[in-house]
Amino acid sequence: MRLVPQQAHTARILRLGLPIMAGSSSYVIIGLADLLFVGQFGTAALAAIGTGSFVGWVFASAFSGFQIAVQATASRRKGAGQLDSLAIPLNAALILIALGAPIPALLLFAHTGSIFALMSNDAEVITHGVAYLQWIWWSSLLFGITSAFNGFWNGTDRPTYHSTTCLCLAWAQYPPSASRAPGSVRLQHPRSACSTMLS
Repeated sequence: MRLVPQQAHTARILRLGLPIMAGSSSYVIIGLADLLFVGQFGTAALAAIGTGSFVGWVFASAFSGFQIAVQATASRRKGAGQLDSLAIPLNAALILIALGAPIPALLLFAHTGSIFALMSNDAEVITHGVAYLQWIWWSSLLFGITSAFNGFWNGTDRPTYHSTTCLCLAWAQYPPSASRAPGSVRLQHPRSACSTMLS
């Protein structure tokens, strides 16, 4: 039994895996940028963004399954030589997201205050966090679309497409996050959420 993979297999795994790791690491960078940006407004604001990010990612994780589904189906079609139908799984995922995701996002948006109150009993934290979390609900829809495209690119041997997009967007979100324009704390939280949504 061969325990060490062949050199060709190792090279292929690294060629597929390293760009995916680079793209995924951009989400960590974006999260740190948000925390560093909001941290200047005090502990209550920082707690609000931390809690909002956690709740938002719980909702966004529901869309991560599209990546695996699209990747598995697209790679199977490519392996079978069905090149003319490679995009069918991606199109199906995008249609499902467009039809099914807005309704729960809208319901969560309408009840954000009540949801945040379950996570914290500090009135100041709730005040700061509601506006941020409302933007995060909508960004989750974009995360689902990104996941579908990620699965398609990975499944068709083009992982660098996703990693390049993620890294470019990580740089693009820096100006709105790093902006020091005057404004209230309540204004800064939506700005931070917008930068995350753009990424």
